[in-house]
Parts: sequence; structure tokens; C-alpha cells
Amino acid sequence: MSQQQTVLRVQTNIPSLTLTGTTRYEYLDLYDDVPIKINKSFAELQDISKKNTDFSVNLSLPGSKTNNRFFESFYNVDVNSLYFFSNKKTACDVLINEESFFNGYMRLNKVNVLDSKVEYDVTLFSSVANLF
Repeated sequence: MSQQQTVLRVQTNIPSLTLTGTTRYEYLDLYDDVPIKINKSFAELQDISKKNTDFSVNLSLPGSKTNNRFFESFYNVDVNSLYFFSNKKTACDVLINEESFFNGYMRLNKVNVLDSKVEYDVTLFSSVANLF
């Protein structure tokens, strides 16, 4: 049985990183032992007007060089003061074995720093949330 590879791809519309008229993507680093598991319920689909998302999942992302560069640029994260733009969201895709599992957006919830180890707490929301 082969190992499942999960990838988180975010859209970067950062003026300093994006050429005019092009969409650029960044692949964020995930922890090896944190698979993305998403549960859906049939009951959630019965009255779609009362749900604002198809599903969401919380993740902790490591403070790797790639992740730090993205969060510092897009969310204006300052790890010293723990300040960041909390109202921003970015388009993202979860790819499993190079196949798109879902499309949606990512929101940064908080930045954790413990013994100079940075970790980003994010929530991924599916695209259905944007319909309402």
C-alpha cells in the first residue's frame, strides 16, 4: 500500500511576488504526521441555507522557511509582536496524490511561538462558503 501525499497549495497575489495578470501558487510545508482528514455529514446537506461551508479543517503548519516567507508577506506576520492581518484570506487547494481534493480558502487564526519555534494555526474552508 502506497503512502498518501497531501499538499497544500495557496494562491499568492502578493504584489512583490506576482507579475501583473498572472496567478502564482506557493506550496506550503505540512507536518509529515498531520494528514488532512475531512468529515462530511449528510445532515449538513439537508438545509444548505443554514450552513455557510461544506466543510472546514484546522491545521497547524510549521514555521519553515517557505511558510515564514508566505505568512510574513501575505498576512504581514510579525513573530515578535504576534501581529498579523486577521481579516485576510487566500485561495487554496488541497491536493492528494496530485489530484484536487477540494478548492477553497485559508484563513490564519493565530501564530504560536514557543522556544523560538514558530507554528501557524490556520483553517481551511471549502468554496461553498463563498456562495453565501
